[in-house]
Amino acid sequence: MLDPRCFHPSLATVEVAWQRSRYEVPPACRGLGVSGTAFVFGAVLAILAWVPQAPLVPVAPSSRMAVTFELAPMAAAPPAPPVEVAPGPRQQEREAASVSRSVTPQQQRVLTPVPSELPAAAAVSAEEASSPTRRVDQTTAPPVIANQASTAAAHVNSASNAQAALANWESELLGHLKRFLRYPRPSQSAREEGIAQVTITVDRQGHVLGARIARGSGYPMLDSEAAAMTRRGSPVPPPTADIPGDPVMVTIPILFSLRH
Repeated sequence: MLDPRCFHPSLATVEVAWQRSRYEVPPACRGLGVSGTAFVFGAVLAILAWVPQAPLVPVAPSSRMAVTFELAPMAAAPPAPPVEVAPGPRQQEREAASVSRSVTPQQQRVLTPVPSELPAAAAVSAEEASSPTRRVDQTTAPPVIANQASTAAAHVNSASNAQAALANWESELLGHLKRFLRYPRPSQSAREEGIAQVTITVDRQGHVLGARIARGSGYPMLDSEAAAMTRRGSPVPPPTADIPGDPVMVTIPILFSLRH
């Protein structure tokens, strides 16, 4: 049976040996407080258990799997040994520029020209401008160079004249030797044709001193006839004064053809 004072704490009276309080909960009501607290806590748990919770939605695993790759660090190439190269034009220019920058202002002041020499140079240039003879001497070529140029021109003219004279003399030789040409009969029967190059030696009077085959025709009989023809035709027209040499050697072609 509960004490009525448990529901009215103001009516409860606690008697203590040294002090009594009218507001103290009586001992009979203390058990009710503990049981009431337990009852309230159990009710709260029941309410929490009764409230429906949202079902957990299973998360589908991603169809794509993230794959990471780690690359091993590349081995660093050993540094190339320094190569000593001979200083080039750019390096020399840079060195010269650095040397020029290192010149102190005192050295630059020392290297400045003396102003007193400028009037003298101006006076000399004025004298050169006032003397026309000196200017003419400088513009004209020295006599030695002029003589050398004239001599070279004379040599060129003489060489060209000699070549023209030699060409004319060769044509005269061919016209003269054609009259002594004999076509060997065996060569005619064998239908042998060709050109024999014959080098002949002629003195200043036109006598044939010798003859040799410089380039054969391919047939020995025709080559022999070409050399014999030059000896039969001696004397030949003598070389002119424009052709140098004594004796004179000239190579002429001898044509053997059955069509003529």
